[in-house]
Amino acid sequence: MDIYSADTNKKIYQGKADSDGKINSLPYIINGLAFALFNDFPGNNSVLNTYEISEEIYNPEAYLQRQNNKYLKIQDRKKRNW
Repeated sequence: MDIYSADTNKKIYQGKADSDGKINSLPYIINGLAFALFNDFPGNNSVLNTYEISEEIYNPEAYLQRQNNKYLKIQDRKKRNW
């Protein structure tokens, strides 16, 4: 991915992401690839970063379940404090 300045048309960011994982479905891995590109954005020049990403970023159901569990815990705390 290359990002260019709108004013000068100079390249201001270049990033590359690839997956060595076992999931063979682009809709599932795109979240992990985007995370790798923009985590610690813009970062340092000429640095190679390697990330191991948990399965839940690839699995929307696992992510939603985790978010729902957080929401339920917050609601439970609110009820106890009232």
